Amino acid sequence: MTTTERDQYYNCVVGMSEESATTLVWGDSHAQTLIWAINSIAERRGAAVRHVTKGGCPPIFYGVSASTKIDRRACIEMQKSAKEIVDSDPTIKTVFMAARWSLYHSADLVLAEGQANNAFDKTLVSTIRQLLALGLNVVVVDSLPEPGFDVANTLARQALIGQQSIDSFADGVLPFQSLKALVDVEDPHLQLMHLNSVLCSEGACPLWEQGELRYFDRDHLAKAGAQILTGHIERALFGNPPMKSGDQK
Repeated sequence: MTTTERDQYYNCVVGMSEESATTLVWGDSHAQTLIWAINSIAERRGAAVRHVTKGGCPPIFYGVSASTKIDRRACIEMQKSAKEIVDSDPTIKTVFMAARWSLYHSADLVLAEGQANNAFDKTLVSTIRQLLALGLNVVVVDSLPEPGFDVANTLARQALIGQQSIDSFADGVLPFQSLKALVDVEDPHLQLMHLNSVLCSEGACPLWEQGELRYFDRDHLAKAGAQILTGHIERALFGNPPMKSGDQK
């Protein structure tokens, strides 16, 4: 799901492509990994979701980390695409933002206009306020817990040498550490989601889900990990999940 070429980004529709998208998923490769869950939600609901994402590119208007190794031009173009969508598409009602926020928190940015530096936190708050001013619902997903080691390679190596396998890792990051600037933004249309408790129990984060790995590297969810979050993402995007046949109203 992550981008494979530095000069590319995703701008496409998942779910029912013949429908008008009401949700924009915007972010970096951490947003991309959630598309596994979001696509299944959209298909089940008969809905369409647009996603504009690029690995290493923060969802802000506008800027790229001064220390980034990705194509800065492509990142700015991705951000401009998101801005054009929310400005011109009246069917978009919700913007769902996810990123590895700790990568950008307090970073100096190279801005799209001029080449001045600016703090990421200030630019993020400005972006959120612009989206809210457009009458949009905004959902921001906090950084997800990270193993800090390449899960697939590490477990394969342990199995090869007969070493006891690691089954979990500790989640020691407090909620919204990289999103503190947003905590003071009070608006009924802004929702901050901290999903660590869904992936971790009492600070311990399992690496396996019914025989499948939850992570495919040191910080990205695999399909099995993303699907654990399906119910929470669905409620954030669409409210309560649709009732199944026989459910009581």
